Parts: sequence; C-alpha cells; structure tokens
Amino acid sequence: MAQARQVWCQSQAHLDPAQLVFIDETSVNTQMVRRYGRYWKKRRLIGKVPHGHYKTTTFIAVLHQTHLSAPLVLEGPMNGEAFHALSPLEVHAL
Repeated sequence: MAQARQVWCQSQAHLDPAQLVFIDETSVNTQMVRRYGRYWKKRRLIGKVPHGHYKTTTFIAVLHQTHLSAPLVLEGPMNGEAFHALSPLEVHAL
C-alpha cells in the first residue's frame, strides 16, 4: 500500500491542471439556522426562522481550472440518481 501511494504521489507531477475536472457539491437546509443569538449592548435579538419545513437545497457544479460549468440546483439531498444525471452535463461542459 505504501508503495502504491508513493507511485500515485509521483505520478501527480505529470498531471496537466487544465485537464482536471472536479464535481463540487454543497447544500443548506432549514435546520442549519441558529435558534439563539446575541446582540450588542445586551439588547434582545429578535428574528424569524423557518420552522417545521426541514427542506434541503443542494448546489452542484463542475469546476475546471479556469471556470465553473454545469451548475445544478436540486430540491433535496444528493443521491445516486442525481449524480448520474450530472454525468452527461460534465461531459458536455468540457
């Protein structure tokens, strides 16, 4: 295993960064909102947060060395079906 790792590390020097493509995913959901907060000068902090919806929104994009392409927003978490739907987008984005 150590030898395979060393070969892999050495082979990275021959990679062309312009040819590398990464798929990046980030998401946010309504449970991520802070329920408590502090305000300066000991004043009460008043605000509203969504409650009981528990929805997730996921943003996926293909990252290249010089640009971002194939952005996709999903209602819900990333799953196998969504990943396979992204694969053709990545090929066309090259």
